[in-house]
Amino acid sequence: MKEVLNNIAAHLGYAVVPAWRQPGMAQATLTGQLLRHHQVDLVLDVGANAGQYHDFLRLEAGYEGEVVSFEPQPDLAERLNARAAADPRWKVHHLALGSADAELALNVMHRGEFSSFLQPDNTGQPQFADLNRVRQTVAVPVKRLDAIELPASDRLFLKADTQGFDLEVIRGASGILPRVKVIQTEVCVQPIYKGMPRYRDVLAELEGLGFSPAGFFAVSRSADMAAIEFDCLLVRRED
Repeated sequence: MKEVLNNIAAHLGYAVVPAWRQPGMAQATLTGQLLRHHQVDLVLDVGANAGQYHDFLRLEAGYEGEVVSFEPQPDLAERLNARAAADPRWKVHHLALGSADAELALNVMHRGEFSSFLQPDNTGQPQFADLNRVRQTVAVPVKRLDAIELPASDRLFLKADTQGFDLEVIRGASGILPRVKVIQTEVCVQPIYKGMPRYRDVLAELEGLGFSPAGFFAVSRSADMAAIEFDCLLVRRED
């Protein structure tokens, strides 16, 4: 029946898309286009959490190349390593990335995706109050990305999702940044952490490094439907 429906849809000029793919389809389409256009053969997945971005790359963006993930939370890193055993092109590092080698206190929030080196600030976004609050604090190692031994590649895609720490990650990648063709970072319109950089400042710094925005995708919205954060895809300018 599925094959019949797909054939009918194709004949009419349509494609059958599973419901679970629809919310992120625009972002997946652009990501896949950028990966192919820039012939990316290594994705650096910084702030891997439970491996959601690896799955997005494989299942939605159509990427089959190397993925190197970084996750500082010990329990999540252990689970990622177990998952990576089934994917020979996926390697996991149990550490955080930043602008300098250090050991920092990671605030593990009640919802793991909110964990950050920064303190939560939910004054303007009460809907996050129960999720974005500190459950425990753990000391984790932090390294510069350009000090990590990586698979050889001149066509890198750097994805950073570190809850307010993305610029620190990018600053610690200066030694390999000329090889980075695409960056995905989360930019904040309405801060949910104390001291996190605002989207204008992030974009200005990345544009100064030679990158231009290719797409913005809302991650979350406030009660009045204003954007709180965006996933922003940027490409290295070739001029």
